[in-house]
Amino acid sequence: QCRFCNKFNPFTAFLIILFIFSLPIMNYISFCISVYNLLINFMLHVYLNVFIFLITI
Repeated sequence: QCRFCNKFNPFTAFLIILFIFSLPIMNYISFCISVYNLLINFMLHVYLNVFIFLITI
């Protein structure tokens, strides 16, 4: 009747729950990192344009 009882011990259940809960956290962290990188790239672009603009005047 219970074939999966020996495989499905509390430790594996805990690991599965941890994995399921860690996925949104990892998605959130990667999203924050990508937004941060975009912001840094944008700021660098703006600073470079302003710098070039000031040089050419």
